[in-house]
Amino acid sequence: MPCISGRHNFRQILIEVAIVHPDDKSQHDGSTSSYLKNAQTFTALVDTGATTTMISPRVVAKIGLVPIGKMPFGGISGERWHNAYLFHVGFAGHPVPLSVVQVPDPDLDAKWAKVHVYKPVIKGGELPDGTGFDVLLGMDVISTGRLEIDRSGDFSFTF
Repeated sequence: MPCISGRHNFRQILIEVAIVHPDDKSQHDGSTSSYLKNAQTFTALVDTGATTTMISPRVVAKIGLVPIGKMPFGGISGERWHNAYLFHVGFAGHPVPLSVVQVPDPDLDAKWAKVHVYKPVIKGGELPDGTGFDVLLGMDVISTGRLEIDRSGDFSFTF
């Protein structure tokens, strides 16, 4: 099973993920592991308190996603309606800390060549601007694997 591990700052876990357009059959074949030549990577906040994965307007623009309607999302300020999108989330399985991997740097591109794509399409909402991250990784994805958070500052996510 692939595993992502790293250090958290005792407040949050940030990782790099690939967001894949659901119609991009040339890069994603629907299997659990795909080779992605032009993976778009984004910073994701791992949020066990979020039910659904959400993406920023920057992700929407870079991937070329089109809203499929609106969905209600609850937060600390109550329930609000946000644009909804379909997309896939991918994780790189490699030993290098995700924070140093940037595609398409040719020296690091091979490390992101094998991306484990979460098979079901995600129906997620649009985050407001200014959150400091581009993807809010919710329990719809997290609960498909095993997330371990250690008091020493280490974390791992096996999927």
